[in-house]
Amino acid sequence: MFLNAIRLWNEKAHQMTGMSLAYNYERENKLFLEEYCEFVEWKTAEDKLDAIADMFFLLEWMLSKDEWEDYESAEFHKQYRKHESMAIDCLALMDSVDNDMVIDLALMEVIKANNTRFGEGCYKNKDGKFIKSPEHRPPDLEWIVELYNVSFTTLWQESL
Repeated sequence: MFLNAIRLWNEKAHQMTGMSLAYNYERENKLFLEEYCEFVEWKTAEDKLDAIADMFFLLEWMLSKDEWEDYESAEFHKQYRKHESMAIDCLALMDSVDNDMVIDLALMEVIKANNTRFGEGCYKNKDGKFIKSPEHRPPDLEWIVELYNVSFTTLWQESL
């Protein structure tokens, strides 16, 4: 659903920073696992929702890559399915009035916020990390959490 918006973001990131449009197994895995760890470690509903939305953004981002180094490989598909399963498992811990609407709204907020990265001062540092513009603003998820009464079951509660 958000593939076109994320493809546009991907192209803008490439134009602004020279960030590769090619799929890279190690980079994609590292970025996804960072978001998963943030979901597990963060406490507030807003932070957890942000991490889930970022995971789904990264899944769509993987599919929006223009140049596939490893797309035909079984390794890409295995990694994608693993990440998709992890994101779905995190989403299953969310309780709200309408989970589908919540994740759609959260993804829209994340995409809007990610586009604020491209102002003056945006660049790619010597380590290849994308440095956000000072104008960057985080996604506004508080209103979604409040409007849809979003909460999360903790991982340890699920196993009881």
